Amino acid sequence: MGSGGHMRGLLNLTVCRSGLRIGITRLFGIFCRDFFVPWEEIEVRRKDWFFFKAAELSFGSPSVGTLTVSADVADRLARSSSGRWPEKGPFPREPNHQVLANVIILWAAITLVAGVFFLFVPRIFAPNLPSPPVAVAVGFPALVFGIVSVFSYFHRTRH
Repeated sequence: MGSGGHMRGLLNLTVCRSGLRIGITRLFGIFCRDFFVPWEEIEVRRKDWFFFKAAELSFGSPSVGTLTVSADVADRLARSSSGRWPEKGPFPREPNHQVLANVIILWAAITLVAGVFFLFVPRIFAPNLPSPPVAVAVGFPALVFGIVSVFSYFHRTRH
């Protein structure tokens, strides 16, 4: 997808005995065929970003493509692969309280950035027009990202 592209819920990752099958939901990729990558052709590199841990999967040697997935998705794939995952383990499950703490921190950071944006950008670029009240500029992003965070928590804690 490239930088910033997200396919949560659209991409299908299937662990097989001999490799990883990758496809897209038919509704969004009518003419796209699934492809298969043998375990020996996958290289995994872990990455730590600001509030996000990820795993970059490189396909082939030399690499003909990459796919970046969240660290918890990579760990679930590794646990499902019955020891065939190309990276050394262990791949422990993240405790629910740790997932909750991470979701809350991410929610607070995104809400802060969005709130600052909605508070100051209208005042800078249109100082003569009425600006949104503080409660709306901060409360609306807090509510929207809060709902998304609740879904994220339940998605990450289901096993």
